[in-house]
Amino acid sequence: MARHTRRRLVRFPLQLCLLALTLSLVYEAAVRYAPTALTAPFATAAPACEASFGSSRTFAAGINPFSVALGDFNNDSYRDLAVANYSSGDVSILLGNGNGTFQTAVSYAAGTNPIYVTVGDFDANGRTDLAVA
Repeated sequence: MARHTRRRLVRFPLQLCLLALTLSLVYEAAVRYAPTALTAPFATAAPACEASFGSSRTFAAGINPFSVALGDFNNDSYRDLAVANYSSGDVSILLGNGNGTFQTAVSYAAGTNPIYVTVGDFDANGRTDLAVA
């Protein structure tokens, strides 16, 4: 008589799964497009590429910020930040100054425990829209 074993289903938080997927895609892109992976006729000397980051900066948002999205919310051609604040139940908008800094956050109510924010032109009017989930 065959003995059946029960498999235990392990559930991971969505954030962990998304992080794993993102890291996998970044790794695949790095491997696929690395200069050493190029073959002739593209195997000529690739230009050197060096990158560095400046000092880190901290900008206040709400309580327990969970996700962030970039968009131009005030039509000034500078990148602005939208931050979903899980515990405070709001979304903070930090308008960009165009030099890597942001103005003080302005918060807008977003219901109970917002997790994600995303940016797009959802109503096709040519202006940046913000969706919160």
